Amino acid sequence: RPGKRSLDEGERREDVAPLVHRFLELANKAHGTSVKALEPDVLGALERHSWPGNVRELRNAIEHAAVIAEGPDIALDDLPEAVRALGLADR
Repeated sequence: RPGKRSLDEGERREDVAPLVHRFLELANKAHGTSVKALEPDVLGALERHSWPGNVRELRNAIEHAAVIAEGPDIALDDLPEAVRALGLADR
């Protein structure tokens, strides 16, 4: 589809962190949540995921994680299954 951006086409892996932090800020505003950060293994998992659904998929994953997070940080368990599996490799 025109206008659909993939992380592979539009951003490099090192661009994932700034996108995640921006999407987390937006999710907090939209849902009244107050998630502040990511647990250490979460960013690595997000950076290793290929994001075939583009930047929108990343935003949806962060929004979902912010809503279900049980504390001030997004945990690996808050992420979609496909991304979570990549984080388990860090453990």
